[in-house]
Amino acid sequence: MTTPEARRLALPTIRWNLRQSLRANWQQWVLALLTTVMFLLSLGVVPFLVVRQSESWIINTNRTDDPDRPLNLYERYEQFNIDINQWIAVTRRFPSIYAENPARMNRPLYPGLASILPRIIMVAARFPNIRDALTEPLPLRLAFGSMLLLNFAMFHTLVQIFYRWVLRHFARSIAFIAALLMVLDPSWLTTAAQVSTAPFQIFLQVVTVYLFDRYLLGENPPSWARIIG
Repeated sequence: MTTPEARRLALPTIRWNLRQSLRANWQQWVLALLTTVMFLLSLGVVPFLVVRQSESWIINTNRTDDPDRPLNLYERYEQFNIDINQWIAVTRRFPSIYAENPARMNRPLYPGLASILPRIIMVAARFPNIRDALTEPLPLRLAFGSMLLLNFAMFHTLVQIFYRWVLRHFARSIAFIAALLMVLDPSWLTTAAQVSTAPFQIFLQVVTVYLFDRYLLGENPPSWARIIG
């Protein structure tokens, strides 16, 4: 058990390690900061700047109830992905929903991972004071937030892995510029906050190429363990 004196002595060491990390890996810190900024733009700005047309190739937006009614949060994100409500429902009721909709069985990894955090919260909700608050639509909102949080983690990991992959073959400056161009690609503004498998597919592609390059390509023949892995 650490004492206040030990914690006080550890603070200079933590600050020194942080400064050293910033100096040695400033490119990765900059990429992480820009990744966060791009995700926040995708999450909190872009959906509210898009002008919703009467008809769109993305989604039929011809509302007959009240065309002048302001769009709610889900309708904002629905402009980028028509399946948002289905993915939220799959995550909310994972995996029992597959018994009713077997067609979704071919893509269970993304909603399965996103369902972990809501399940932890729902377990905590067994306590009376919290359980009363977790009534619909709050569980659906938990699923929606968990999927966005998963996208945030994948986006950060994707950029860092891409940087490390390019760094294996080129100079640090080239790897930084390549990753910088990737982060600042405008297509991320309509992709990073999509509640669908689109961000997950991009993440898996980069990770697969990086692992293939790192463990299977080289001067020495790879072991069977690496090939199987």
